[in-house]
Amino acid sequence: MKISGIYKIQSKTNPLRFYIGSSINISNRWVRHLWDLKKNIHSSSKLQRHFNKYGEADLQFSVLIECDKEDLIRHEQYFIDEHKPFFNTCKTAGNVLGIKRSEETKKKLSMANKGQIPYIKGKHRTPEEVARMRERRHTEESKAKMRERCKCRKPISEETRQRLRDSHKGQKPWNKGFSDVYSIEALNKMSASHLGMRYKNKLPVTKETRQKMRESGLKVWERKRKENQAIALCRR
Repeated sequence: MKISGIYKIQSKTNPLRFYIGSSINISNRWVRHLWDLKKNIHSSSKLQRHFNKYGEADLQFSVLIECDKEDLIRHEQYFIDEHKPFFNTCKTAGNVLGIKRSEETKKKLSMANKGQIPYIKGKHRTPEEVARMRERRHTEESKAKMRERCKCRKPISEETRQRLRDSHKGQKPWNKGFSDVYSIEALNKMSASHLGMRYKNKLPVTKETRQKMRESGLKVWERKRKENQAIALCRR
């Protein structure tokens, strides 16, 4: 379930050490924290060192309060000022003010990033470009090439077929019992109604619906782009 609010990451061995943050989707943020910690790239060096020493089992995640996204920064700043969390490198909610890196750390970061292609490079496309890309279709030439590649696939050997048969022995078929619930006539009608269908729904998708789907996709793409920019900014 999507929850917006303030959360806490606390050590079990030392409860006085904890981290406070905010998110419009707390469950996703917790997954992101774990991913960064396991990759050893977390923005909080203190939390990263603690994780490297004690592991994931020592961290306890909890929700402090639920609130609207407009009040996240205000509430997060209150908890930071009131409790002074040990693992928070940034003492100001919503930005990276307070992080002080040594010259040695700066040099290591510079050397590590030299020659790497930025992950955001080439992703700044306009909504019109994205819409044109989605409207593209495979040409007859590309379809012919794909067919030729499929022809080159090796056929399944009889030995492999036998192993597949053995692996499925004793398993209950997904449609077992349908004949007891539906009559043969009803099953034939359902089968005939699905013949020639291309979409999940029986009715084809209208142009208006397609346009709404494109606009919805563009909004999701724009939101993810902004989130990636914010994450990149926090890591600098």
